[in-house]
Parts: sequence; C-alpha cells; structure tokens
Amino acid sequence: MNRHTSPAESAASEPAVAGIAGIAGVADVENTLRQILQAVSDGQDNRIGPLVEQLGTLIQSISPADEAEPKEVVARIQALWKQASLSLASASHEASTELQRIAAGRSTLRAYRP
Repeated sequence: MNRHTSPAESAASEPAVAGIAGIAGVADVENTLRQILQAVSDGQDNRIGPLVEQLGTLIQSISPADEAEPKEVVARIQALWKQASLSLASASHEASTELQRIAAGRSTLRAYRP
C-alpha cells in the first residue's frame, strides 16, 4: 500500500517544543494538544486536520523567551506531544487496517458474484 504523509503525521513528526515561551502561548499549545487527543478519542477525524494546522501555527508564532519555561511545563507539553503523536499513529494504523479489510471483503464479493 502506498503511504502518503497526512497533515497529522507531518505535525506529529515535528521537533519537540522544548524552547517555547510565553504563558498564553504555552497554554494554547497545551489546549490544542488536548483537543487533538479528544478528537482522536472521539473518532472525530474531520476535526484533527484543522487542529494540527492550528497547533503548527501556534508553535511557529511562539517566540523564544529570555528565560526558559519551568521544567514541569515543558515536561507536560512534551508528554502531551508524545501522547498525541502515538494516538494519531494508532488511529492512522487502525484506519489503514480497516481499509485493507474492506478491500479484501470487496475482492471476496467480486469473486462470488455471478
């Protein structure tokens, strides 16, 4: 099966957010990651793409601060990032598996059609 990179996969492969700054920006990134996790959990695939794009925009708009974020904030964001990446990969794998199952079912139906 030919594999294409989706927006969710490309965002999940971006580097960790260790150097982000600004409390409002960090809160927005954290909130968006939580929304992505919720959308994946709820199976709302149509929400995931826009949220991933929003996350990318938020990360790009955050400017490095003179002082580093507290380690617990960075660790929390990194944990959410990893969890979102794993959830997106799992959802992608499940969708791929289901598509393969459907394709096999269609092939079987075609074989037995008169």
